[in-house]
Amino acid sequence: MSGKVSSFVPIEIGDFRYLYLLVTWNDFMTPTREEIVKQVDSFGEALGLTGKIVQAYRSMSRSVFDEVCNKLWDSEVRKQMEEDPDPFMLIIDCDFYSFDPSRQPWAIVWFSDYSKRTDSIYRLFAALARRTRGGEDVFEYLRSVARKQEAGKWAKVSKYVELKPRIFGISIDVGAILEDLGVKAESQ
Repeated sequence: MSGKVSSFVPIEIGDFRYLYLLVTWNDFMTPTREEIVKQVDSFGEALGLTGKIVQAYRSMSRSVFDEVCNKLWDSEVRKQMEEDPDPFMLIIDCDFYSFDPSRQPWAIVWFSDYSKRTDSIYRLFAALARRTRGGEDVFEYLRSVARKQEAGKWAKVSKYVELKPRIFGISIDVGAILEDLGVKAESQ
């Protein structure tokens, strides 16, 4: 299921397993953002009634972005939110109004530095939808990707991955997920 809203505040989890909140703060149309926009409705359809992808109406994107930033994030996550011009996706398993990142599980998928592989964004959405519909723990899946990337970090340095496991959440670049799904990075 997918939807557009004027505010994330009234978004309730209801019978959904996860809320996928697509967050932007500007109107810049980059190839990454264009591909996300192109794929978001298909992602919502693939989620069925197990998850919901929600984004703000274009005119409300800045105020919705502020709603997300005003949560109790640690300074590093807040700084990345404020400085990153690309959209990101916040994944939670509770009502947005009551969501507290210092006490509840969450994941942020960063779409930064992804301009060379925009044609694979659908793979990310398909993997998340498949896991959500299958009743899997999406947070645990993303934690496992982070652990694999962290273990391999010393063996090779990845240009696309910045992983920051948190006590209650995980912050992960979309490239790490795609690498886990077997999508090869283009050489620069």
